[in-house]
Amino acid sequence: MQLKKLAKTAGIAGVVALSGNMGLAQEQPDALEVHYFQWKQSGGKGLQTFNQTEDLTITEPVGVINLNFGKRWTLNLKADVDTISAASGKAPEIDAASGASGNDTRHQQDVSITYTPTRDLTGDRMFLRGGLSQSREYGYKSGGIHLGGTQEFLDRNFVLDVSYSLLNDTIELYRITEEAASGTMDKTTSNLSISGTQLLSRKSLINATLQLTKQEGYLARSLNSVALRNGLRQQERLPDVRDRLALRVQYNQFFGDRSAYHLIYRYYQDSFEVQAHTFQGRIFHELPYDLEIGGELRYHTQTGVKYWGELFDGDEQYVTSDSDLEQLASVYKSINLTWKPILPMPPPLSSFIAESDLRISLFLGQYDRTNGLQGTAGGLSIIALF
Repeated sequence: MQLKKLAKTAGIAGVVALSGNMGLAQEQPDALEVHYFQWKQSGGKGLQTFNQTEDLTITEPVGVINLNFGKRWTLNLKADVDTISAASGKAPEIDAASGASGNDTRHQQDVSITYTPTRDLTGDRMFLRGGLSQSREYGYKSGGIHLGGTQEFLDRNFVLDVSYSLLNDTIELYRITEEAASGTMDKTTSNLSISGTQLLSRKSLINATLQLTKQEGYLARSLNSVALRNGLRQQERLPDVRDRLALRVQYNQFFGDRSAYHLIYRYYQDSFEVQAHTFQGRIFHELPYDLEIGGELRYHTQTGVKYWGELFDGDEQYVTSDSDLEQLASVYKSINLTWKPILPMPPPLSSFIAESDLRISLFLGQYDRTNGLQGTAGGLSIIALF
């Protein structure tokens, strides 16, 4: 499930929305970032769980370091920890798998390097990047690589970006009636993303991104189950291949001297016969005293997978009762407040760092969807740019 990722992305967007300019330059300043996010959900049908509940709380501290070495090399390090606390003794797998105890911790690390081979750094530039990631949680291990390239054109008025990632996951299987391990299965996820960004004017731009994803292997969730008409329960079963396509278009516009808005539309379809439409709007406004306020509204609607149901006979090839995969509509709304003072550096830091651009942001979000699941999100972000 991507609910927590949605909330976290919205929070980060509020921090950086007006802090950067509307240009297309890809260089990043030296930065130290600390984020703290919390996601709490309740309600929902919970048909994929033994006790029919999807209640849980996820907390996640995140640390990011971005360092530039000269004008051509950039190193980015990221580490985060998800702590999951579920009300159920047999918790559903939400975004990161929950352990049989109802509590789990996921550790994730990512390192990436960006290099520009362009000779003339004042003109159109090329950026090449690559990195490694790994994460571990209860019954789940994941490792991956990601590669990408960015090329500027037309005096930096147009940017083409291509990225590719490959994840290899190992999932520990469990006999749902005994909470006992029964071997492992593998899953691979390959993702290709092609993105173009065009600067329309000094205050507006448009971006279009096509994302193609292929998943192969064990695609069911090992802790999910379905109810049978005879009163028993059975493990969730899904096909071992899933092809996904998403097309996203975003328009950014500054208006006046202190305000901006983003308009976003995303279309999605996959080989499980899911189709989805997402409409999203964000608005930001700079206030006196180095303050910025922002708001977001997101509406999402999707069809359900063809294997979804509430009760099964038990002889079906594929079965799921996962509430994320049924037909639904959802609304997410959030508000964000950011303080952006520029502070002088005290000695001895001032000898090599002139000043620090500090950004402190708070955000709150509310999520509701038609199958009864509700969620609240909150977070604190501190970013220091040098």
